[in-house]
Amino acid sequence: CSLGLEEWIPCMKELGISQEDDVLEAMFQHYDTDGSKSIDFDEFVANPLSVNTAEVERVYQQLRTVMRENRGILALKKLFEKYDVDGSGNLEVDEFQATL
Repeated sequence: CSLGLEEWIPCMKELGISQEDDVLEAMFQHYDTDGSKSIDFDEFVANPLSVNTAEVERVYQQLRTVMRENRGILALKKLFEKYDVDGSGNLEVDEFQATL
């Protein structure tokens, strides 16, 4: 499971990391080491930010926890999106039956 930029920015804002999109985009680029336009958990933990302060470390640990906890949620979200054929945000009966 991974986070795209469209998920990364609101998540970081909600965590109080930064409210500036350009700062969050630069962070995203730092972690997206394979250029896939998404950050998976392994990329995230393998590439800590080089600024070493207690506050950055606290935020980094908080992000690690969030990424780890949300792996299952993101997997379910991606699966839901896959079967929500009409993109309505709802899984209709026919869409659900098609998954069986």
